[in-house]
Amino acid sequence: MHPFNDGNGRRGRLLATAEVCRFGYRMRELFSFDKYFNADRGCYYRSLHMRHEATDEFLRRSPPS
Repeated sequence: MHPFNDGNGRRGRLLATAEVCRFGYRMRELFSFDKYFNADRGCYYRSLHMRHEATDEFLRRSPPS
């Protein structure tokens, strides 16, 4: 789940907003995280790709159950 328009972006943005409210920040006006998320979108996808590669490597090295 991630915050961008492709895939399940609406759900990711909704959860981000819910977390901000849960930690006591009150949004006095309509606010979108899109600018914030899109500013580092390339970094986000690179990190996500690295995590997938690390998970794949871990699963390859794990003994079968």
